[in-house]
Amino acid sequence: MKTLDSIKKAMVVGFVATFVMMVITLLSHHIHLPKADFHGIIAALLRTEAFGTWVVYFGAGVLLAYLYNAYFAQRLPSRSWMRGIVYAVCLFLFTGLI
Repeated sequence: MKTLDSIKKAMVVGFVATFVMMVITLLSHHIHLPKADFHGIIAALLRTEAFGTWVVYFGAGVLLAYLYNAYFAQRLPSRSWMRGIVYAVCLFLFTGLI
């Protein structure tokens, strides 16, 4: 039962976080942030159409939220909000390498 609740929570949190990231990415030009075209990267790598790219994009967000909850949340030091920031910075650095 705990696993099912954890998966549901990861789906909601992952979807919301990915949506927020998508909005920030779309507004990045207007708020003077570097442009990041995750949609274009996924489309080029997988050669998919728009719908398939969005499914992969949101699926990756849900998967990353589940991985955080299942593996990293208990292993990272500090308070819960700090663990989330550490995880986000690690993801940011990892995606910068790709």
